[in-house]
Parts: sequence; C-alpha cells; structure tokens
Amino acid sequence: MREVNQKPSHPNTYTPGSFPELKEAKVLVVDDEDVIREFVLDTVGEEGAEVTRAETVSTARGIIGTNEFHVALIDAHLPDGSGLDLVARLREVSPRTASILITGFPDPRKAKKMEEVGVETLLTKPFTASQLLFTVYREFMRVKGIDRQSPDTESAGTGLVGNSGFIKKVRQEALLFARGDVPVLIQGPTGTGKEIIARAIHNHSTRRDRQMITINCAAIPDHLEESEFFGHVKGAFTGASAGKDGIVQCADNSTLFLDEVGELSLPVQAKLLRVLDVQEFTRVGDTRPQKVNVRFISATNKDLEDM
Repeated sequence: MREVNQKPSHPNTYTPGSFPELKEAKVLVVDDEDVIREFVLDTVGEEGAEVTRAETVSTARGIIGTNEFHVALIDAHLPDGSGLDLVARLREVSPRTASILITGFPDPRKAKKMEEVGVETLLTKPFTASQLLFTVYREFMRVKGIDRQSPDTESAGTGLVGNSGFIKKVRQEALLFARGDVPVLIQGPTGTGKEIIARAIHNHSTRRDRQMITINCAAIPDHLEESEFFGHVKGAFTGASAGKDGIVQCADNSTLFLDEVGELSLPVQAKLLRVLDVQEFTRVGDTRPQKVNVRFISATNKDLEDM
C-alpha cells in the first residue's frame, strides 16, 4: 500500500506556467518518501508556489504550529503516526487550510473518519504531475474564496475556472447533471480534469453533505476487486477473520467516483451493473443481498466502445 508503483513524471498534458495563481500558494507536503516530497517540490514549486516539506508527524506538527498554509498534502501512513490524526490537528490550528490525503490504496473503512477530520480530497499513488497540479490548484482556489455552496453563481464551487466557451459549456453541463441522479461517464485524456468535473457534479447535488468516495480502479489488484467493492463476511475465505464493509457500502447515500473504470475486470463490471440497475449487492460469502443508495460517476481515458 505504501510503495509508489512508478516514479511520478511530467506528462505532456500541460506546460509549466499553466497555473499562474499558484505563485501565491503556500503548500505543505508531509510524506516519508523522498521521491514524493521532491516531486511535489519540483512540480508545484515550478509554478511558483512556496513548498515546505516534512517526513514525519512530529516534524509536521512543529511546522504547522508556526506557519500557515493554503494546501497541505499529507500521506495517510507516516513512520510515527497517522496522517488522518495530523489532518485533525491541522484543522484545529489552521481551519482554512485545505487537506489532501495521499494514499497508495484507499481504505473505505476510514471514509467516515476522513469526513470527520475534514479531508477534502484523496490523491492516489502513483499520480502524475497534471493530477497533482489540478488537485492543488482546485483546493487553493477554493481556499482563496470560491464558494462551492453557491450553485446559482455561474462558476461558484465547480472548480472549473475559466471564461472560454468550452469551459462554460462544461460548467453548465456539470451543474445540469448535478440536479439529477443518473450515472455519469466522463471521458478524456489523462490530466484534463475528469475528477474536477465529478466533484463539481457531486458538490452541487443533493448528496453534497456526504463525502464523495473516489477509487482508482487501476490500483486494485484483480484478486481483491470483489472483496474491496462489496465487502465480505467472516470466514468467506482464508484470512477473513472478521466481516468487512466494501467500497459500495461506504458510498451509501453519497457518490462513488470510479476513476479509470475501464481497468476493472469483467466479472466485477457485471456485479457493479447490478448495483447500477437495482441498487443491490451481495458481500463475498453471503447469501443475503443488501440495498444501497449510491450514485455512480465514472471516468476513463480509454475508448470503451473500442475495447
């Protein structure tokens, strides 16, 4: 869970200087992996942001006690403690700071705590330069005064900032989809802001009071997909010493964003189709179906029809 599968790199989906607003940003990154800290420094710092680095909870606590930040990127698991506990401390001393939790593998069992301590966004390893920049940029703009709770204002809270005809059209469509509850598929190249659109839809929907659950489908090993999505009962398989709720259950009454949905195995796609059809699923090893109320938003950079 903790290992970076590949060193993040600058893709050709953006050019340095594309985020001039970040010149005013103060960013904290707390991660025990040198490659992550340096990548954030190189990528976000190249846009002009002031980046402060820490590798432990104790070091970070000393830093946040004497400094203010617009955005903090905090690893979920640090050598001397929990990243979520550090987020909670940061919220106490600097409630205006936006917290982004870095994780190698999202744990749906911690969704409630993430919501309680104020985690706005999950950033799943490995991530690209574009994903990092879009995420930091979105949270920085929100902290600087974009009110995501004002859907009557054309661009308020969508994170889709700009005045071009194209971005206005995307913004209008996102707000339109937010009024309903139908599943949504977002297609486009990596780094073009598909998650931003998903959050815009969720944040203006009737489900906005609950945290959107974001899953990178490409990061889930095939043999764990069914258990992770639907959970399991005690004794369902070797090592299942206790029952566990899955991702779908954790997203009940909220939105489940499936990033890179085209990477899911066909058997799990078939089971998710039943959830889409009748809002019902069965945990691994169980015979009793369970009902949920989940809205699905999916994204992919692949041509699904071609596949």
